[in-house]
Amino acid sequence: MKPLLVIGLGNPLMGDDGIGWRVAERLAADPRLPSDTEAICGGTDLLRCAAQIEGRRRVILVDAVQDDAPAGTVAVIGEDAADLHQTNAHRLSAVQAMQLLRLTMPVSFTLLGVT
Repeated sequence: MKPLLVIGLGNPLMGDDGIGWRVAERLAADPRLPSDTEAICGGTDLLRCAAQIEGRRRVILVDAVQDDAPAGTVAVIGEDAADLHQTNAHRLSAVQAMQLLRLTMPVSFTLLGVT
C-alpha cells in the first residue's frame, strides 16, 4: 500500500486560496515529515490528482474555505460532509471531487478546511 498522501489544493497566485498549496509545499520540504507520508501540491483540480491517489487508503486534503469562522480557523470536514457550495476557482468543489473519486476507488478522505 502506498503511503499517506497530503494534497494541498488551491492557487498560490490567488492569495488566501493558495493556503493548501503552501501547506503541502512546506510539508514536502520538511525533513521531519514521516517516511510513510507524501505531500504534493494539487492545484485547483483534485481530479487531476487521481493517479497519485490511486492505491492509497487515506488522503488528507488541505483547502481554503469561505465561512463565518475567524480567518485562519482550521475545520476537519469528513468525507460524508454535504457540499460546501463554495464559490471558488475549482471546477468542482473539493467535497464534490472527493465524492466522485470515492465512486471509483476505495480511499478515505479527510478535508482540512482553512478559513
